[in-house]
Amino acid sequence: MVYLLAHIKLRAGKVQKFTEMLGALAPLVEKHGGWKLQGSYYNVIGRLDSVVDVWEIPDANSIQTTLESASRDPEFQKWVPVIQECIEDETFKVMSKLQVLECSLDRLRRSVPRSHQFDRALHGSKRR
Repeated sequence: MVYLLAHIKLRAGKVQKFTEMLGALAPLVEKHGGWKLQGSYYNVIGRLDSVVDVWEIPDANSIQTTLESASRDPEFQKWVPVIQECIEDETFKVMSKLQVLECSLDRLRRSVPRSHQFDRALHGSKRR
């Protein structure tokens, strides 16, 4: 699975308008390229007016073709002035998911003797 992380710097005071725009554009991008918005995150500590969108995409090659195809859609074109009004800067990163957490937990379960404290750490307060 491949993910596109879009790091977006919004113009001051444009978070609400950006949110509305993203809600309208996400289905169009999915229709034109199969992208699925996994989440959109707003920075609350640190640099303000920063957003990270996480998209599941078919592959890295789909970025160019999807954006070109979607940008020709009349519904997308209606939002172009809003995009220009809201977004100051945007950078993309294409990433793959690491399986570190799942592998580490599985290895930990096999290597550590079972104990009440270990069970609670893995499964919550109820002992199985």
